[in-house]
Amino acid sequence: MKVIQNKFIPFKGYKYINIFGLIFTRDKSKITDIEYNHEKIHLK
Repeated sequence: MKVIQNKFIPFKGYKYINIFGLIFTRDKSKITDIEYNHEKIHLK
């Protein structure tokens, strides 16, 4: 999965959103292994 940082997605109140295997984040910090695994489960 690819992590994409931008200003619009995800909407306020969400830290990450997974859309078709792309993880979108507003946060400039790196995604942790736990958070990455959580989004990977959504992909399945």
